[in-house]
Amino acid sequence: KNADQLSTILGELEGMWEGSAKQAFSAAVRDDLGRLKELVRVIRDLTQRTSDARQEYDKCENAVSQIVSSIKV
Repeated sequence: KNADQLSTILGELEGMWEGSAKQAFSAAVRDDLGRLKELVRVIRDLTQRTSDARQEYDKCENAVSQIVSSIKV
């Protein structure tokens, strides 16, 4: 969402000046925005995978706990 807002702002800025500096700045910002979007995607994926791993760990932990508590000595 914020990356899209930055892209909109960049579009507004592009209309305010001309020349090679504008082109260089725009190219650099667009490159940064692309990297930002990729970073956000990777972090979201990592967050989801971490959550999935935590759920799996909890299931295993509960199973082990039940097995241990069912042992009668």
